[in-house]
Amino acid sequence: MFRRSKWLTVVLAVIFLISMSACGGKTTDNDNASSAAASASPSAASAATQTASPEATAKKPVTITWFGGVPQASFLTTGIQDDVIMNTIKEKTGVTIDHTPSIGISDQDEKAAVLIAGGDAPDVMYASVKLVQTVLKGKGALALDDLLKTNGPELAKNCAKAIAASKLLKSDDTHAFYFIPHRIDMSDFSGTTVENGYNIRWDLYAKLGYPTVNNDDDFLKLLQDMVKLEPKNKEGKPNYGLGMFLGEGWSNHMIDKAHGAYQGIVQMTTNVSVDVAKDKVVARVTDPESAYWDSLAFYNKAYRMGLFDPESITLKFDAYCNKAKVGRYMAGECNWCLGGVNDQFVTDGTPEKGYAPFTYGLSESCSFGTTAGIGDQNVIWISSNCKNPDRVMDVFNYLASDEGAMVLQNGPEGIYWEMKDGKAVVKADTIKMRNTDTDFIKKTGISKYSTMILRDGKDSNGNNFDLFKNPEVLQERMTQVQKEYCAYTKQSIPIENLQKYKYASYDMGLLASITIPDGTEARTAQVKGEEYIYNGFAKAIVAKTEAEYNTIKDKIIADAKALGYEKEVEYYTQMYEKYKGEIK
Repeated sequence: MFRRSKWLTVVLAVIFLISMSACGGKTTDNDNASSAAASASPSAASAATQTASPEATAKKPVTITWFGGVPQASFLTTGIQDDVIMNTIKEKTGVTIDHTPSIGISDQDEKAAVLIAGGDAPDVMYASVKLVQTVLKGKGALALDDLLKTNGPELAKNCAKAIAASKLLKSDDTHAFYFIPHRIDMSDFSGTTVENGYNIRWDLYAKLGYPTVNNDDDFLKLLQDMVKLEPKNKEGKPNYGLGMFLGEGWSNHMIDKAHGAYQGIVQMTTNVSVDVAKDKVVARVTDPESAYWDSLAFYNKAYRMGLFDPESITLKFDAYCNKAKVGRYMAGECNWCLGGVNDQFVTDGTPEKGYAPFTYGLSESCSFGTTAGIGDQNVIWISSNCKNPDRVMDVFNYLASDEGAMVLQNGPEGIYWEMKDGKAVVKADTIKMRNTDTDFIKKTGISKYSTMILRDGKDSNGNNFDLFKNPEVLQERMTQVQKEYCAYTKQSIPIENLQKYKYASYDMGLLASITIPDGTEARTAQVKGEEYIYNGFAKAIVAKTEAEYNTIKDKIIADAKALGYEKEVEYYTQMYEKYKGEIK
């Protein structure tokens, strides 16, 4: 039960504005599902960590509650984690983190909105930037300016630009510091897979003789031939060329991930995309020639050819991932929602099967990944009902330090990694363990806490905070199929050639930080338009004829324009051009 408040209706109104952060909080390292290996026990590893700081030992131990989003939830079975990473944070700060609020959630923004509305918000909250206005309106976040001065020197020093942007773009008229940026300098284009683009069953493509693919029709023909080669999976269930989780409204944001990437169009909101080469906001839904409609036409054609999983219309995300994980789709729109299928093939004793990147019809402006110089489209805040905000800031301060950022992503020095010739390197036995133990993430904490990351680029010495992105680690972690792919394409890692494009990775930090104020015409149009699109776009995919598809398309566009949905594009265009000159 949750108590009512004046702003309850506002909170509930945003529930349908939910999307994943492109991944937002997604993890990206070589399928980055529960891929591999065990380690020293948490207790043994904890004993080997550095001693706690004098400041931490002088303070009374406290426990705080932390709401951490969907990616984290998949690895949690209990609230207080007993792994070397959480144990080290406790030793360094004197703070125990209870992750109970994150257990069992499937939609982080919806759950966050309910927690806020009920007055039950944990000490720390994590959600997409879409909830910023709701949190501010309900006074659900503490202003952190004073705490930043007294308890956050590392945060203030290492995240200065992102904090300034947060105060400018994610605040009220006071321009106070409410929202801590998430994953500053993040890149989802630095592993061995394409996160925003198609990955296909490369082993089947090889069996077909590597046929040339120049356009969507060629690609659909390829998928059709691949299904003929392997019509059923190991459990005897039918395979399909493609699938989707249309039972989730936010799946709408997945439609043009691949087609948009190949064309250099990056989707930001339901009706806002950016043309990367032109660095210009463009309409997504209300433009009939957009990458969005190009993609929907492709999926509709796949459906009419029998290549699109018919159960997709009702599938939820978890159910889709479970089907993808056992190889029931010949291609996936994004690697991160394939459920860790490459690792599953290895676990099943069929390492000769697997997925690798696949591109066709590329333009010179193609853009396969995003970076976030001032943080991604998610934010973290301290709840207004937090009883120990100074201690929470102690944790943020540690996570913002070079040491804390390294610990959060790799554990403390000496356990899973070490310094060699001035460079941080992952130990060989750690790489081996990650490649063989499916409980590696749960046991070690590595990759478990992606939604807690504040800094996600390089430390002051030029080392990756995520050491598993080091080239030598990526090469060691490649599957048999990925190695075969690299041999065929003459690359060191599967995305080497794609990284060479001029606009290969787009910094979406600024555009993702823009939100439309409540009470404006643009905001009303955004809410109504997004609700309408979420409730109707799947009909276009499952249209039985091309004529029916075109009728549905025309109606959706006309209705969206009648709702004033283009006002969202106008607002983002105006604000993006304005802030580009203010945030360098």
